[in-house]
Amino acid sequence: MRNVSYRVFFYNRLELVELRHISLQIIPSLPDFMLSNFKFLEKTFRNQFSHYILVDGHVHSKMSQLHVRSQIFPNESNEINPIIFTPNVDYRKS
Repeated sequence: MRNVSYRVFFYNRLELVELRHISLQIIPSLPDFMLSNFKFLEKTFRNQFSHYILVDGHVHSKMSQLHVRSQIFPNESNEINPIIFTPNVDYRKS
């Protein structure tokens, strides 16, 4: 893959290894970070056909602590209600 500043991921069961790899790059101590974020989106937004996560890797991003997010586009009501994913070091997979 080329060097890119922004990457958008859609959930695909065939690419779980890639999601784990990306999680390890973002937060090495949480290999299931991306997968747990997709599970949250699926549970919270059941009516949406597909779910996506944007990873902001731009060097000069003003949102350096908020680099993993979703829901960044207007919804049916033309509202933007972004979701920011941050690591929870106390998270334990159940």
